[in-house]
Amino acid sequence: MKSLNPTGKKFEFEKEFIKSPEAIGPLVLHQLGELFCEPGYQCEPHNQWCHEISYVVSGEGISIIDGIEIPVKQGDVFLTPINCFHIVKATSEFRYLFIGFDFSLSAGEEYNSLRAFYKTSPTNIIKGKQEVVSTFNKCLDEYYNSLPNHKLMIQSYMMQLLIHVARLFTVTKNIRYLADNTVNYVGLSLYSVILFIDTNIHTIRDVNTIAKSLGYNPCYLSHIFKKQMGVTLQQYLCNKRVEESIRLIKQNGISISEASYLLGFSTPQAYSRAFKRVKGMSPSKFLESQT
Repeated sequence: MKSLNPTGKKFEFEKEFIKSPEAIGPLVLHQLGELFCEPGYQCEPHNQWCHEISYVVSGEGISIIDGIEIPVKQGDVFLTPINCFHIVKATSEFRYLFIGFDFSLSAGEEYNSLRAFYKTSPTNIIKGKQEVVSTFNKCLDEYYNSLPNHKLMIQSYMMQLLIHVARLFTVTKNIRYLADNTVNYVGLSLYSVILFIDTNIHTIRDVNTIAKSLGYNPCYLSHIFKKQMGVTLQQYLCNKRVEESIRLIKQNGISISEASYLLGFSTPQAYSRAFKRVKGMSPSKFLESQT
């Protein structure tokens, strides 16, 4: 994207295929990138020629679609419909990922539901799980490094991203991981809890969240978990959140404060206390010891 204020960019990486869009299996890629800009930065107003998915890594900004201002902030996923007039403004230091795409003429009927969703892209925002930024980064990494067979990897990641984002906007049913009480499998109930934690680690805040989602009494669930696993459910959850924060910092290059936000800690101080309980040292000291 061209800038009205070239000095407003902290960094930008973009693969642009506007003049010659790139075929990626059933998709056509127009642009893929990440922008980190200063307050007051504004991208050049433009007519939107393709579908676009954006994810706000940090900060706050405004997505303006046909004159309607939509505030966006860290953790938000927002869509830009095709054939609209679009502007993005930064109201603070603002870092976001974006991908512009369309469906190829050769895309079969199995893509009809996805095609229909993005054709009428909703202009509301929605909170995205960490899978969104993770998949974005995998796409960028493949283009940045251009390893063998990177086009096949990008096709896979793009489809994951499109499907996941469509589900975020359309699937409201709470998926449960309840054990089948008619089948006597040892540990099946325990596995349902562990699977739920692994799948939803970025949105789980406490043991009550797990118990309510799976239909268990919190005290009963904690008792059974401690009996079978040897650690409390709260300890297990805290360990998983800390380990996931380390992965995000190392692989995605985000800050400690961003990681604490994405894992749902109330404050960076709360995250630091939890981290020290798990690792025996502060996040900054631990990360220094890993370099």
